[in-house]
Amino acid sequence: MMRKRKGILLDDVRIWNERNAFFYMENNAGEQYQISRKLYYQLIYLEQTNYIPSEDEDFPSEFLQKKGFISTSRLIKQSMFVRRWIVAYIGERGRSLFPTICHVINKLLPFLALELLVLGIVANAIKRTPFIWYDSIWIDVMGGIITVTVHELGHLIAYIDYKRENEIEITDTGILLFLFFPIGGYVGVKYADLLRKKDQIQGLAAGLEMNAAVIGLILLGRIVNPYFDILSPVILYSTTAIIFNSLPINGTDGCQILSVLLGVNIGALAKKTLSDKRRMKRMVREGPVGWLCLLLFSFQYLLKIIVVLLEVGSIIFLMILGYYYFFSH
Repeated sequence: MMRKRKGILLDDVRIWNERNAFFYMENNAGEQYQISRKLYYQLIYLEQTNYIPSEDEDFPSEFLQKKGFISTSRLIKQSMFVRRWIVAYIGERGRSLFPTICHVINKLLPFLALELLVLGIVANAIKRTPFIWYDSIWIDVMGGIITVTVHELGHLIAYIDYKRENEIEITDTGILLFLFFPIGGYVGVKYADLLRKKDQIQGLAAGLEMNAAVIGLILLGRIVNPYFDILSPVILYSTTAIIFNSLPINGTDGCQILSVLLGVNIGALAKKTLSDKRRMKRMVREGPVGWLCLLLFSFQYLLKIIVVLLEVGSIIFLMILGYYYFFSH
């Protein structure tokens, strides 16, 4: 018997019906099953709420989990080294999370972020007030948490806005883990490709815009009150987040925006091309356009390797830093 509101996440699967008489589901492995009307509507309800009421004792959770239709753990494997830890399930609650406020913020954000950033930089360039850096590991950690939270909040606000008039699903939000070390956050969204192209781009860019807006606000704030310098790590980490997420590395906002603009999944195409010698030779024969594409794919692959090495190095550095901080005093 399942407890009410136990977290259950419907994976990226297909559920459909024919003439409202025959009901089917298909997992990522391409396995199709004909299901009952009741299970069909249970899965639809699950997709919207992320839980099955306790009275549904006949819900086949073990079978569905075994076949890759649902996940009952908050720790979901993304790749060999990356996992995501679900902090909050959203589902249909996304429609009631201040949609009007989110609509206003999302419309103003692209312009407001740029204006705040430029004003903050210009104001500090004129006044030339030196930064006060607080030597505290806890301030640095909080700076990282604020940066990630603000970035993902930007995505969440955008998708809540678009959910008002579109059939997208905001499934959950949480933390990305490299092995078991946090490296960022995420907002899970299904059917975002149904949005208009400009809305897809804004949904992906909203996190970068929020980071830029916060940098601008802190820069303006420190002109008025020097205590804003306690947020200096947020400026550093937000700038790093903007640069990193703008790079065409598979999974970043920049790569996904480029994919939307070109109408093709750049990450998947790069992986497919670089692992197929015949495809690479064919692109070379296509001339300058093919060479440019191969260069882009190779650059993306190289960046991905560098990022993995940097993440491993950062984890080792943080472990050493933590050891000296906690055990050398």
